Amino acid sequence: MLELGITSGLPVGDDLIAVTLAATAANGAHLRSSYGVGPGESLASGLPEWRPRAGMMDWSVALSGEHKFSERWSVSGQWLNARLVGDAARSPLTNSKSQQTFSLSLWHRF
Repeated sequence: MLELGITSGLPVGDDLIAVTLAATAANGAHLRSSYGVGPGESLASGLPEWRPRAGMMDWSVALSGEHKFSERWSVSGQWLNARLVGDAARSPLTNSKSQQTFSLSLWHRF
């Protein structure tokens, strides 16, 4: 698996806002383990057999930010939108090509 990305950040005082663009490619073994349907699985599930090939898996965009309350306390958050492409997007296991996640973390430095 190979993920390449680029991030650009903008400091706002002690705070930080950033945007990340990324793309992920994977070999066939990795894609088959997550998006493939083997013969036994096909019989058990009724889904067609699916043997994805190596290639692009997804692309994503993320918005991140960090706010410092003090020297020791800060909060950071990230919203990420990832979109499956290629054989991963065409897999019979794929219900949605897009996935959004949000994370929020509270940090304390000792």
